[in-house]
Amino acid sequence: MLQALPPAILSQLIPYMERIELRRDEVLAEAHSTMSRVHFIEHGLTLFTKMMSDGRSTMIASVGREGMTMPNILGGAHRTGVECVVLIPGTALSIDRSVLFGLALKSPQLGQMLQQYSLFMNEQITQISACNRLHSLEQRYARLLLTVHQNAEGRPFTLTQEMMAITLGAQRPHISVVATQFRKKNLIEYRHGQMQVINPERLRLASCECHDILKDGTEEMYLPLP
Repeated sequence: MLQALPPAILSQLIPYMERIELRRDEVLAEAHSTMSRVHFIEHGLTLFTKMMSDGRSTMIASVGREGMTMPNILGGAHRTGVECVVLIPGTALSIDRSVLFGLALKSPQLGQMLQQYSLFMNEQITQISACNRLHSLEQRYARLLLTVHQNAEGRPFTLTQEMMAITLGAQRPHISVVATQFRKKNLIEYRHGQMQVINPERLRLASCECHDILKDGTEEMYLPLP
């Protein structure tokens, strides 16, 4: 997202940014809390999850190297109804929310980029909501693994069955069955929470169309602004 900005605009942001580490399972924002800082992900992956009153939760969106953790900033939002948690550790460029908002008001190109990303995130939430309702657990499991694999940059990653169950809104025994199936098909290697995708092309075939739809939308974020 930042790479798509003209150098002159990016140079205005950099002095206000601080590089921070993203630690696994770190909560960047609790549900219904005030978000004072925006994080542009450099490496790693964060998830937006929604928890219900009975304790169940599910992922509604993810943010990796393509975006930032407060997509609706231009709408004046400073609170979130969902939790933002780090799934894959890495680094991010952090900036004060009010500073970014002020710079966006002064720069039409920056404002356009933030608005474009907000629209993309709305589309992602809609797509994942439909996916959670209409597609099988196997398809959704494959879709999530592909997203994690891409943001882990092909390296092994820590992803427990418990976290997968929380993320996909499924019961852990069902996740265990799917993981075993995928391992037997030589799609993944999995041991003690450490996982690696060993055949991303076949895993893509096991996923639903949502993966390609979201991937195409993400890649559009890298197109240079006019």
